[in-house]
Amino acid sequence: MTPVKKALLLCGSPKPGPSTSRSLLDYLAHELQGQGLEVQVFNLNRVNRDDSLMEKILGETDRSDIIVAAFPLYVDGLPSPTLYALERIADHRRAKVVGDGKGFAAISNCGFPEATQNQTVLATCKEFAREAGFTWLGGLALGGGGAIAGRPLESIGGMVRNMRKALDGMAEALARGEKIPAESMRLMAKPLVPIWLYRLFGNRGWKKQMKENKVGVKIGHRAY
Repeated sequence: MTPVKKALLLCGSPKPGPSTSRSLLDYLAHELQGQGLEVQVFNLNRVNRDDSLMEKILGETDRSDIIVAAFPLYVDGLPSPTLYALERIADHRRAKVVGDGKGFAAISNCGFPEATQNQTVLATCKEFAREAGFTWLGGLALGGGGAIAGRPLESIGGMVRNMRKALDGMAEALARGEKIPAESMRLMAKPLVPIWLYRLFGNRGWKKQMKENKVGVKIGHRAY
């Protein structure tokens, strides 16, 4: 890769407000800036309805050395705005000279406690990088992302200690134009809390929503 001076970070959460994906990118942006990089962050939630926003992102893609997309897992794939943006970037890149040294990395988070649920979508991102002429710099997989709930990582404490270390290592490597270290991948994949505890509080959360929305036993009803 060419020397890294500028990074483009793309938040793929469809949420208009705070999200786990944005929390991860905000922390990474701060660390990359600490490494001396210029950083630009865009939310993709409106990108398939706002042509001017998409054109800005394509322009920043041309001007950036590395691109990082962070998004929540939707089944085994990307949220539709993220998929749309990556397709547009790939089309835009195909019209240009490949082999320009730009790199692409991804961070996928899911509500399931197992980080391995993200492997299929990260493989999709690797294929996107190949087709778009990027150097694939690797991906981080996070399980139990709902525990972050859009909060700044600095405010959460010990629960995200490994996550912060993973992003620190990622930022240092990307600033040197290198791939995400295996240690960062290992640290990000570690459960935030014991899986049994995550499931316990997850079930309590569902029951609370059932009560608030007065659905009760209707939650088990089927259409046919």
